[in-house]
Amino acid sequence: MSPLILKLSDGKYIIHTNDIICLQASSNYTKLFLKGNRKFIMAAKTLKYFQALLPAGNFVRVHSSYLININHVQATHVPKTIFLSQNIEVPVSRRRSHICALLKPTCNALA
Repeated sequence: MSPLILKLSDGKYIIHTNDIICLQASSNYTKLFLKGNRKFIMAAKTLKYFQALLPAGNFVRVHSSYLININHVQATHVPKTIFLSQNIEVPVSRRRSHICALLKPTCNALA
């Protein structure tokens, strides 16, 4: 997987896709939550832009505002919540609640 190169107001960032825990939409901006010391990066791109850029096998849209990296899933609470690494909780939309069931075999379920 090739890394993402983001140009932000404070410089360029090279981000490996494995380091992205999840992405959260905020109007025409996107917060990229990363593992490590940096909590998140705010980018002036839409979530749809990142969804097209990131590998579909690793990143799943679970809500209109969230795109998660399935490699960082710690647990699911069917049908509403997915718990990711670094204590990040992500809501799951009703229309996409079946995703919790699909992820359940790959993590420790709290159901």
